[in-house]
Amino acid sequence: MSRQHPFAHRVVKSEKVSISSTSAQSGTCPFGASIAQIRSHGTSGSPLNFVLVGNNPVATTDGSSSFIHNGDAEHFLVRPDSSPGAGDGEKIACIATAGTADLFIDWLEA
Repeated sequence: MSRQHPFAHRVVKSEKVSISSTSAQSGTCPFGASIAQIRSHGTSGSPLNFVLVGNNPVATTDGSSSFIHNGDAEHFLVRPDSSPGAGDGEKIACIATAGTADLFIDWLEA
């Protein structure tokens, strides 16, 4: 049984990415999903976190990545895997300006 998202999209998969001052990547967007809901939580140090969506993204703090504040949730359109388990979908990279945090990603059906 899948969980229901407040915007009535089915959650295909969820994952947690640990954020630090080095860019980290999520897994690929699973087949059947095309929206990523991203939430940052538990920031120690600076509450400034940045995310970037792409095939092999590297998040930076220089303004070329999207800002997400601690506790906020954002939605991004993403390209999913072409078939189940293909591994060719887009990923989400994340970085913190200082300290650590957790980035929670819900991959949603559109």
